Amino acid sequence: MVVPSETGGRRAVADRDWLSALIARAQRRGGIIRVRLPMPGRAWLVADGALIDRVLRTGAGEFDKGGPIYRIIRKATGNEGLFAVDDPRIWRELREQTNPAFTTANLVPLADESVRRLIERADGWPPGRSVAVFDEFKLFNVELLALHLLGQTVDCAEVVRLAQPIFDSQRKQWFRLGGGSYRRAIAALDAQVHAIIERRRARTEPGNDLLGHLLQARPALSDQRIRDQVVSHLMAGFDSTACAQAWACVRLADEPVRRAALRAELAATLGTRPPTAADLPRLPLLTAFFDEVVAQRPSFPLIFRHVAVGTVLGGRQLRPGDQLFLALGPSGHPFGVGKRKCVGEPLARLTGILALAVLVQRFPHWRRVHPHSSRVRYATTGPPRDSDIHFTR
Repeated sequence: MVVPSETGGRRAVADRDWLSALIARAQRRGGIIRVRLPMPGRAWLVADGALIDRVLRTGAGEFDKGGPIYRIIRKATGNEGLFAVDDPRIWRELREQTNPAFTTANLVPLADESVRRLIERADGWPPGRSVAVFDEFKLFNVELLALHLLGQTVDCAEVVRLAQPIFDSQRKQWFRLGGGSYRRAIAALDAQVHAIIERRRARTEPGNDLLGHLLQARPALSDQRIRDQVVSHLMAGFDSTACAQAWACVRLADEPVRRAALRAELAATLGTRPPTAADLPRLPLLTAFFDEVVAQRPSFPLIFRHVAVGTVLGGRQLRPGDQLFLALGPSGHPFGVGKRKCVGEPLARLTGILALAVLVQRFPHWRRVHPHSSRVRYATTGPPRDSDIHFTR
């Protein structure tokens, strides 16, 4: 499969770490290089923290969420999904409508429930068999997302089945491939989400989850706006936390000394009881390790901005309509920065760190099927390609 390449350079192959190679090249050339993509306008890869900070924060008014990449994303999330909407007024309205679901009072009980569910799940792993950590955490986090977004029992395997083709097809749209399958996948997920909204409207009590807060908003929101928020949050969290958890696990499997230090910290702080969200301030080694992994391996290796007005960035003259690909790894801001920083960061950190605590505490012995492999499975996110681990007590 053809992947983005620097203008004038040779094209990389998809099973190599083409993105890291391009990032390194951009860093050698002032933090920004032009790349070749079969889409309208010019495309640039930005791989310098100061330049990315300007795009996302200090000079954010010069850039927006227009352009071809966000048109592709909005086919899935809808025109008024929180993460892809371009209109600043609508974005502020959406933040006000969704913020109640992301308060500490709502997130801490969910994080503690995630511990109970992961312990139950891990205790069911067959002895002697490896665990595909990324796939396992993806299913687990969809279950938590369903609880947080929808507050009800849904068929999580079905949600994964419906959402996965959207993820798999999204990057292909950059190359104008598979448009029909992308639209069909979105339509199938839409039918499921609208059915859930309809069932919830029929209930007397709206609930304290995201859907419940949206249904209680005044003035009342249309089903389409509600659908756009549910799908946007599902897409943003579908496998992003699982990606961070998987990279953390493969790192720990390859680093037994680090794992032993974390295990000692957990034993000294908790004894043998399960971790809770309230324990995290007393687990500095574990917290720092997770944050280190996320900074080095952001779940979304690239995020996007569209040049709204002509400007100069890193000595390069940008024209209106140019497309920017921002490499979050070098930025030091794995969840973004500025007013449009990821709203799900607190939940991702809580559940991600607690999941590591559970596994380190319960399993003293970890062994990777593919030791020290750092291959990446690039799609919308960038999980490890080889995440199979044997966990033993």
